[in-house]
Formats: sequence, C-alpha cells, structure tokens
Amino acid sequence: MVAEIDLFGEQTRHEPFVESGASAPSRLSVLAGAIGVAALVGAAVFVVDWGTETTDDEDALVEEEASEVPDSEPAGVQSVDVGAAEEVLVERGGRLVWDSGTELGAGWPLPIVEYQDSLYLFAQSAGPWEASGQSDLAAWRSFDGQQWESLGAVSAIRGHVRAVAASPAGLVMVGTGENQEPMAWTSTDAVSWDGAQLPGGDRTPGLVPDGVVATGDLIVISATEAWSNVYQRVNEAVAEYTGLDIDSGEVGFGWSGSTVSLFGPLGLRLLEVSAEELGLSEDDFVALNGPSGPPESAVWSSTDGGESWTVAELDGLFVQGLSVGQNGDILATGFGAGRPGLYVSTDGQVWEPQGSTFLRSARVWNERLVAVRDDETGGLVTSTDGVEWQPVPVTDLLSGGFEWHISEIAAGPSGIAVIAEGFNESFEPQSRTATLLKDGYSLTARGQSRLELKRDGITLLSTTLHTPNVSQDFVLDMEQATVTFVDNTTGEAYVTFTFGELRALEAEIFGGSDSDWHQQVLVSVDSVTWSIQARLEGSRISALHLSDDAVLAVAMLSGTESDAAGDVPTIVVRRAELPTP
Repeated sequence: MVAEIDLFGEQTRHEPFVESGASAPSRLSVLAGAIGVAALVGAAVFVVDWGTETTDDEDALVEEEASEVPDSEPAGVQSVDVGAAEEVLVERGGRLVWDSGTELGAGWPLPIVEYQDSLYLFAQSAGPWEASGQSDLAAWRSFDGQQWESLGAVSAIRGHVRAVAASPAGLVMVGTGENQEPMAWTSTDAVSWDGAQLPGGDRTPGLVPDGVVATGDLIVISATEAWSNVYQRVNEAVAEYTGLDIDSGEVGFGWSGSTVSLFGPLGLRLLEVSAEELGLSEDDFVALNGPSGPPESAVWSSTDGGESWTVAELDGLFVQGLSVGQNGDILATGFGAGRPGLYVSTDGQVWEPQGSTFLRSARVWNERLVAVRDDETGGLVTSTDGVEWQPVPVTDLLSGGFEWHISEIAAGPSGIAVIAEGFNESFEPQSRTATLLKDGYSLTARGQSRLELKRDGITLLSTTLHTPNVSQDFVLDMEQATVTFVDNTTGEAYVTFTFGELRALEAEIFGGSDSDWHQQVLVSVDSVTWSIQARLEGSRISALHLSDDAVLAVAMLSGTESDAAGDVPTIVVRRAELPTP
C-alpha cells in the first residue's frame, strides 16, 4: 500500500496505480504568429502570392470592433467526446468587458500577488529569456486593483527574478544572483528584502529557480534546466567570430555535435565553424546538446519563512509547476520514472504521486482541481482527487478556424479564469510565394523549401533552403551583412542583397498578421457558464488574477522604450467584473 495525501481533507490510502508506460511527456507547442508586414527595403520591391484566398468569415474576424465577439463563434452548449471520461458541459454566458486599464510603466511583468490586503505587481527590465546579466526590478501596489501606486525600484535585489509568491508570512522571489547563483529573496513590506543563496549548488548545476509557492512559513521553490546559460556563451562567441549582431535577429545558429552552423535570412546556411574556432570547449556543446535522459529539476523548501533552506532528494522526479492545495499541501505537476501526473507534498521534501495524466499546471477551486493538459490539446480539465480528470471544453465556445489551447489559468474561491490562444488553421507558409525585385533580377521564395533567382525570365539558380551543407550559390560578406548570389560554376556574381532585404522577403512568407493569432480570456464562477472577453487590440495578456468580485489582466502593449535587450513593453492592468452566479 502507498500512502496518498487527500487533496482536500484527511490522509487516505490507495493501491499504487499501474505504470502508464509513457515516457517523457510531450510539450505543448505554443503557436504565435509573427505580427506585422515587413517594410520595403532600399530599392527592393515585393510581389506576394499568399496562395489562399481570404474568406468572408476571416475578413469579419479581422475587422471586428474591440467590443464585439466574432459572429462566427458558435453559441450554446458544447461538449467533447473523450471516450470513457465523463465530459463537463459548458455554455456561453455574457461578455467579459475590461475597463480602460491603468498604465504602470515599462517592463516584463511577473504575476500579481496578494499580501496583507494589498495587491503587488513586480516587473523587470530584462525579458524572461535573458540568461544572464543584471535586471532592474520595479514594484507597484494597489488596494482595489484599479488605482496603482509606484513603490519605485527594488534596489536590494541584484540579479534576475523568475517568480514571486505571497503568504500571510510575507513575500518571496526566486531567481539568480549577479553570478548566476540560485537565490531567494524574502520581504514583509515589499520594500526591504533579505537575500539567501540556495544550498546544494554542486547537486543542482545549471538549474535556475523559476517557480515558488508559499503557505504560512513553508516556502517551496522549484528549478528547471537552464541550458540558456551555455546557449548565451555560444551566442556571444558566434557574434564575436562573425562580427554580426546575433541578438538583433540578423543571423541565427544551430549546432550538431561541436559544429556550429550559421543561418541567415530565409534559413540560408552561411557558415560552419567548429567549437575550437569559436574558442569554446567540448563541454559547452555537451551541455548544449542536453542530457541523454529526461530533463532535470530541483526543489528547495524552507519551514521558517526563508531563514534556512533544504534541497530535496527528488529521485528522478521532474517538477514542472507548483501550486498550493486547499488544505495547505503543495501540489506539483511533473513526471518521475516515466510516470506523469500530480504530486503532493506536505513539506516540499517527500512527494507522493496522484494519478498519471500529463499536466502543465494545476490550481484549486471550490474543492476541485483545475489544470491544463500538457499535450497537443492544451485543454482544461478538472478533478476531485487528482487521479481521474474530466475535460472542460471551453475552447469549443470560441471562434472556428482557430487552433486553440489554454496558455494560462487562474483560480480562486470566486471562480476560474483562463487565457486561450488560437492560431489561424488556414495559415500555411508552405503555400505562399514572395518575390523580391532588384536591379533586373527577381528572387522568389517558394514556401519553406526553395529559393529561385531569375533574370529576363531565365532561371539562373534554384537552391533548397536549410541545405545540409554550405551552399556554393552565394557568397557571404559578414562585414557588410550581405549575400551575393553567384554562378556556382564560373563564380560570376549576379546580384547582392542585404540581410535587411532578405529578412523582409522572409517576413512575407513566414510572417502572419494580427488576424492569424488571437487571444481570449474566459471566466466562470461555476465551470459551466463562461463569459468571454471583448477582443483587445494591440496588447498581449500575460497573467490573470482573481479577486472576490473581479478578474485582473496584466497586459503588455507594444514596446515604447528600448534597452540593450530590445523593446520593452508597456504594462497595463485591466479589470473586469466577474459574472453574477
């Protein structure tokens, strides 16, 4: 017999469940359309064949007003057939209407946390993908979610914050310090912070704290693999070797073993270089290629509010997300020994499995669990015991023609809120062609596969994109950031294109428009009737927070300030009243 922890009451005992036979869980592929159309560059002119016609329904979706829900969205009750599992019937309620919002400032926001009857929002100057370097941290406070006051810069924290949590005992942030060491910072007033380096660095190399939960004096932190540190070293070495600005997106690189391939616009393989030539070690590439086994993670816990920390013995458990159960237990989604599911702990050190379903996140609501499946569906599910899960097909209430998945979930006593992201199913770059005209030559990109150069209707060369070897059809000038197409027999130069011109051609093929990607928020107080937001233009919602009578959305507008890392978005907090039960 294996002792399992009752998620909502006393401990019970169940027979151990049978191995599912699953290996590592599939990761949800988050689709995001590249928004915008490239501008004309120099003397180049574009001719674009999109390959498909826009339907009237698609036009209606593009032209809809911000206050409207698309007419193409089906109404009424929707359900999904999941075989033996009993589905939850859902239906559309009213519209979720946001206020105009409060603009806070520029930064990359963390989720809102509630502490001592106040709401806190923290944001940093560096994006969450940044592997190293200093990130300035700013803080705001609100008593009602509508009026926000700035608390200024959090100067006591020197490093890069990845996550934040709150309990009645205080606030806690986790991330990395100035030297990439794993760190935790605690505070009782959001102004003064005490930092502590997490122990066991020799047992957790390359792992970055990126999840935290707190309940009373118990704090639990999770960390996952951060090969981005190695990636950054390779990135910098390639940039130094070529003289090209890797961070700007001018070029990219891939690797096989210890050989780096440099890719230019349209996936043109421009250069191959060894680790030795880049001044990197073989160990860097061993780390970059990743371990042969499943990904690794680490968990730390503190039972005294962050005064001392203990690193857990996970025995192969990979922790993907953390949350607090209704009775104060800690819930972790992840997998161990090939077994996916929900894991439960009372102290952050000993973890007991519950069920065998791939889950990406889990929250507690009304003595039930709600979670997002970590598979290709990215669907919402609910459970009373963490073992048997019922699908809640909320995305069936959204507009057709989009492939929807749940990207974020928030839950509390007042209800459930989710962010659904959808990508236009008719968006097919492989069916598109685009032509760049310059100096009497025409360069045509055909979908994701071929590139053709013509003059006076005569084909001069036809090359395959993403070729396995460096092509002899063009010559790279790294100093000028240009590509000259040549006769691969005589070496005769045809025409020269700048990286900017080729990037613009690439955007015509691979870039979507704002009608190809869509984001909606759905809110329910009973998991059956769901209110759907009015469409928000020009912003992306990154996190949700539920209060007793409202849902708050942390949105990012297009960047208005710039730093060394690129555009920094403007943060806006919007509020919408919860529907009446």
